[in-house]
Amino acid sequence: MEEKEMLQLGVALGQQHAFGLVAGRCSAAQAETLRRIREEKLYLNCAPAWKEFCPKYLGMSGTHADHIIRLLDEFGPKYFAVSQLTRISADVYRAIAPAVHDGVLEYKGETIELAPKNAPAVRAAVAGLRREAGVKKPPPPDPLGELNRRFETLLQDVRAAAPGAPDAQALAKTLSSMVTRLGIVLLGKAA
Repeated sequence: MEEKEMLQLGVALGQQHAFGLVAGRCSAAQAETLRRIREEKLYLNCAPAWKEFCPKYLGMSGTHADHIIRLLDEFGPKYFAVSQLTRISADVYRAIAPAVHDGVLEYKGETIELAPKNAPAVRAAVAGLRREAGVKKPPPPDPLGELNRRFETLLQDVRAAAPGAPDAQALAKTLSSMVTRLGIVLLGKAA
């Protein structure tokens, strides 16, 4: 049975990577594959925990993978059809969702096919719908806030890896090296 499960995981990982390469951004098919790997626990033969599996085999944190799955669960594939063409937050999508159906976006009496060739028109329509709905543009990213968010993700990954780490000494050495390197960066900036 283990061989069959490993084969299923291999197929799912291949699909996930292929969808990511083709799409450039996350597609609904990629999100569905992530959900399948997590829900069917196909990752267990490679890692004891989802949060440990994701960075190593998916190239993303478990938190990010969970976020993608939540978007799929809340909005379905339509969200990903729009997000393939323009950056869109969940809040903005909620506001414009009634205008998205059957592979098109409706704006000012026109229907715009959700296709790469129409990306500029989709971006303009989403911006117009966002303004009409009164959804404010998100503030520019706070570099320190983003750094803190990424640190928290790293901390979660370390916590997930620590109990099952076969070599606690190697983990401690890796973390010590990271702290040393951070110190060098900070001292280099101060000098």
